[in-house]
Amino acid sequence: MIEIEKVTRSDLLKVCKYYKGEDKRPASKNEMFWNYEQAWVNLRMDEDSDLLHAYLNDYDNAGLLDFEQNDGTPATLKALLFNRFCYWSSGTMLDCVEPFKEFYTKHYSDNPKDNPKDNPTDNR
Repeated sequence: MIEIEKVTRSDLLKVCKYYKGEDKRPASKNEMFWNYEQAWVNLRMDEDSDLLHAYLNDYDNAGLLDFEQNDGTPATLKALLFNRFCYWSSGTMLDCVEPFKEFYTKHYSDNPKDNPKDNPTDNR
């Protein structure tokens, strides 16, 4: 099993792009990513979270641990996003690898490949 290091809630919130610790999602925020980041923070704060370990192991088994590893988004958050992407895509994990990479770099990464105004998750 891959070890997940302990961090503070404050440290986790620093890497979130949408969730900043609010109880309710601000109207201007992307609902999907805000919800997933909130879930990720809660799972990370639960030191006994078998679910997050399972997501990370699946992410590793899909060969994604090295994917965009220097982009500032923790692998555990990318693992949760990958899990949800596969769930909503109704595909196998291996079927989802390349489409997830495209989705992630286009809609979530700090360096989107397309123009930000063409990005449906950009709420500017």
